[in-house]
Amino acid sequence: MKKVSILFMVLVTLVASSAVMAQTRIGVVDADQVIYKSAKGKAFLQSLNKYVKEKQDAIKKVVLEAQKTEKEYKSKLASLSDEKQLAMEKKLSDYQTKIKRMQEDAKREYQIRQKEGFDKFQKILTPIIAQLAKEKNLDVVFSRASSGIVYLSPTADLTAEVIKRVDAQN
Repeated sequence: MKKVSILFMVLVTLVASSAVMAQTRIGVVDADQVIYKSAKGKAFLQSLNKYVKEKQDAIKKVVLEAQKTEKEYKSKLASLSDEKQLAMEKKLSDYQTKIKRMQEDAKREYQIRQKEGFDKFQKILTPIIAQLAKEKNLDVVFSRASSGIVYLSPTADLTAEVIKRVDAQN
């Protein structure tokens, strides 16, 4: 008798949960694709790439200066006094420190710009996704990147519509 009542409770729970799931309307948005395919997202990524190029060029310039100094040091090493040799070694060490610091600063600034850009983009996306969910009478909208979705019906994917709406904004 006890087994029958437990089995009955399990069946009722399964039926109730499947009824709730059948009524739940779900949508999914791939925010990465919105960033990569929308005009605003492309502009943001382009600005990040421009920043990276500028920093790489600045670092490359200092590296070339350091290489020139090192070449000069090696060519004159035999004729340098101990004092001048120490001064050149210190200069080379200072270049290494400067290059490392420039790389670290560029990396940190890149991460800050990237986070700020993604946060700004999220602020643009949230109301668009909320409006789209209301229009389509959806109960839940998942982010494809963090949902672990293995299969997605094309009718549940809102990404293309979100891209259109992002591009339609000023």
